[in-house]
Amino acid sequence: MLMGSSSTAGLADAVLLALLTTVLTAMALIDARYLVIPDLHPAMIALIGLAGPAGPVGSLWGALLGGGLLWLVREGYSRARGGEGLGLGDVKLVSAIGMVVGPLYVLWVIVGGAVLGLVWAVLGSKAEDRRTPFGAALAAPAILAAFMGLTT
Repeated sequence: MLMGSSSTAGLADAVLLALLTTVLTAMALIDARYLVIPDLHPAMIALIGLAGPAGPVGSLWGALLGGGLLWLVREGYSRARGGEGLGLGDVKLVSAIGMVVGPLYVLWVIVGGAVLGLVWAVLGSKAEDRRTPFGAALAAPAILAAFMGLTT
């Protein structure tokens, strides 16, 4: 649970999960349409993460592991290919999601988002434009991971 074990805490968990779902859905719609993640969305998710099931230490490790891993991928691609393959908004988003779900679940969110992003790229993109909104692909796995963190 996010806040404790009483029925009041259960209500707080439900409210935080609803807020997370709302923020991630709004972000996914914006990213899918414009290929951009406004800074407000990762900031709001990080605030939700401060009360998350991972606790303060788990939130820190989740943010560092998720954000750090994606930053390394971003930098590696940029140096190898000379362009941007992953936006900084995606890195900030995964870092914030890591604050909510912790270090173990953030890895599952990344894998789930990568699978959904690959499906999106193969089935949904035009041949001339293979850019994929990775943030949008991360939304569903992040919501699922947050829910799993609340129920385990």
